[in-house]
Formats: sequence, C-alpha cells, structure tokens
Amino acid sequence: MQSTTVAATKLPEGDRRENGEQDAFANLRLALVAIKKDETALEGFSTDDMVAVLECVQRRSLRKVRQAQSKECLSMLFGNFAWVRAAQSQADLLAELKELYKDNTEMLEKFNAPLHEVGKSLGMEVGREETERTRQSIAQATSKKEQMEQELRGGLDLMAGFNYVFPVDPLGNKMDHATSAFVMFCDGITKLDGFATKVDADDKVLAVLETFQSSDWEGVMSFLVTMHKCNSRKSQHGRSKFVVEKLSQHCPSFKQVAERGTWDCPDLVPSAPEPPPPPPPPDVPPPPPAPVAPPACTPVVVWIDFKKKSYEGSSLFNYGGILVMGFQDNEKIPESATPEEYLGAITDSIRDPRLRLDVVICNKKHMAKIGEILGTCQAVGRQPPLFVVSTRDPSSLPAAPGGSTVIAVSDWRDAELNAKEEVRRRSS
Repeated sequence: MQSTTVAATKLPEGDRRENGEQDAFANLRLALVAIKKDETALEGFSTDDMVAVLECVQRRSLRKVRQAQSKECLSMLFGNFAWVRAAQSQADLLAELKELYKDNTEMLEKFNAPLHEVGKSLGMEVGREETERTRQSIAQATSKKEQMEQELRGGLDLMAGFNYVFPVDPLGNKMDHATSAFVMFCDGITKLDGFATKVDADDKVLAVLETFQSSDWEGVMSFLVTMHKCNSRKSQHGRSKFVVEKLSQHCPSFKQVAERGTWDCPDLVPSAPEPPPPPPPPDVPPPPPAPVAPPACTPVVVWIDFKKKSYEGSSLFNYGGILVMGFQDNEKIPESATPEEYLGAITDSIRDPRLRLDVVICNKKHMAKIGEILGTCQAVGRQPPLFVVSTRDPSSLPAAPGGSTVIAVSDWRDAELNAKEEVRRRSS
C-alpha cells in the first residue's frame, strides 16, 4: 500500500501519466484485497499522499466502464476515518466525489458529516494504538511544516474520536488519551504560531487552517470547554487558553465560533464586555475612573535541550498552570528546532502582556543567547527570566552577562525544581 501511494504522488504528465495511473490503480486493487485482513494498513499516510491516491482513483471513474472498479476501491478507502478526512480537506476533490456518489445517500451523508459524526459512524474508538499510530505518522513527516499539519489534523481527528467531549473516566485511560490528543493539537498550534510570527512568514502556512470547517472549530471549542471544566485537568488551563488565543488571532472562522457567547466558560472565553453607560449630563462632573487591576499572566517556561526526553514527560506540564515550550536543539536531527524558532518563542513570551517568561532552561552552549534575551526584556520593560543551565560540569560555565541570574545544574530533576520554585516565587 505504501509503494502504491508513493507512485500515485509522482505520476508523470501526458500519455505516460495514463499508463502510470493504470499501473498504480492495478496495484491499489491488489493492496486493498490484503487490507481486508488488516485494516490498520490504511493508517499512517500523510494527507497529501491520501489526496493524491483519491484523485487518481477519481480520475479513472470519469470513464463509465471504470466507474464500478473505482467505486469499489473508494468505498474500501472511505471505511477508514482518516481517508474521509483527507477527502473533506480538498473542496474540488470533495465536489467530484459527491457527483460520483450523487445517488448514494449513505456516502453523501458521510462526506457532509462533521468529523466527530464521521468517526462515530465508522466506529472509531481512541485508545493507545490509535494515538501511537498518529504519533508514528507525525514522526514520518519530512519537514516542520508537514509535521505541524500532521499534529493539527492528527490531534483534531483524535479529539473527534471522543465526539469532541473530554471524557470523565477516572478509573480508565480515556482521560489520558484525550489529553494526549489535545497536547498533540496544541503542539501544532505552537509551531503554526512560530511560523506565522516570523518576519518572512509564508501565507501558505496559515492556509492549512482554511481546510477546516466551521463544524471542526465548534468541535474543538466543545472539547476545550469540557476539558477546562474538568477539575483533574487544571494543569492544561494555560495551554487551552493559548490555543483559543492563537487560533482566534490567526483564523477568523474560529474566532467567530469562539465569540459566539454560548460556551458558558468565561475563564476560557471571556464574555463580551457590556456597552458603556451613557455619558452624564454636562452639568454633572463625571466620576473618577475606577482603578484597573493588571491582568493575570500565564507563567512560561522555555526548555531547550540537546535531548528531547529531557522535557518530555516533565512534571512542569502539570504544575501551576505553566505553559511549557520544549525545543530540541540537535543539529544531527533534521526536525530539530532552529535558534530562530526557540528565540522567536522566547521573544513572543516577553512581548505578550498576557504571558510572563519566568524561566529558560538550556544547555551551556545557549548561554551566548542570554545577552540578546536580556536586551529584549530591557526594551519592553519586562523582568528577565531565571536561566537554569544544565551541564555535566557546573564549574566550567563561562561568566554570565551582567543583569542575568544563572543557576547551574547537573541533572534534569534539579532543573525542574529550580523552575518550580521560581514560578512559585514570582506568582506569590
């Protein structure tokens, strides 16, 4: 199946394309026979690859003599939730498929249904295997932008598997799997915001949000609100607010859904302010303005490390509503973060009045960036963060720039403890 998908994405033009499609289609039919015994073989493909296969099969259906075989293949593919989602992501392809199945009410309902309804109709249940398959698909991404799209779509699909309602299942594993789905989606939003805020940002980065429907955003809001109201997931409040804020900033259709005023969760989606009272008569002096309390800030910890496992699974994610941003800086790994990415996240946290950058955990080589971070703090009048430097030999650290507070540690647990203490001190 994998080789068939690759072949469909690299078809030539003209007569050679016709022959290539014929060979790819023949191989696809053989692969689908085997998939009847193992439905998981349809998992793990990128959206672009699935769209390429669907377009190849759809083009063959344009000739009536081939329609029966084409529909047979498509029906098997659309028995999988991810392939329906891929068809829904391309308006032109979806229109052609609706025309092909115009006499098939069941298939048309599947094409038109919101994501959670599609998942329900296909009997999708989210568990460890479904979550791991999605993570494996993300790991196979060939670029950071593709990884971002996979995290957004994968997280959304997994949330849809819960019918966009955060489960309350204290004795089972559903809450953990639902939280993993949200964290995956949040990671995608973090990457998207990082791309969008670059000086040379590509408009195509935000175009991925246009492939989602209004019903998708309603489902996301339903999931976030129900998770926000779950007492055992208070540690995710900072992240859920971050997702609502960034999606509202970059996606007008989501903002319209979020501001609808029907979510009954003012901590996550503040209600629209009441209109101001009419001005007093001219002969009555207006009362002095009431003092405005400064808005509460979400504490932020940025963790940059050579090893990804240093921050994955850290207890900081479940401590005091901290927004933790982890970046792996390893030049030998293609998907490793660049200095522009993690410095961009740090700069955004300093400049955003709703955030408070409390701690930066890093390696010794990152100390060269401390002066630049201090300069940004001084320019906007914000308190510099505490720098916790993880190194095998704390005595070998170079002198820190003036105005900075640096603590050297030799293991990750000490880094966590120092970060927690600093957040507690600044929040008191």
